[in-house]
Amino acid sequence: MVQLLLDTGEVDIEAKDAIYGWTPLSWAVKNGHRHTAVVKLLRDRAKPVGTSQLH
Repeated sequence: MVQLLLDTGEVDIEAKDAIYGWTPLSWAVKNGHRHTAVVKLLRDRAKPVGTSQLH
């Protein structure tokens, strides 16, 4: 399911939730998906740390 959503191109993988400021990757790790395909998919599509501040 995660792969299908990511493949649409409509998912903002860098979006942060309004309460904690966490990204989808943060939530996946927090919810026990540390070594799963979900984290790998999100990690592989995330920007490298620090690149969002280069502009």
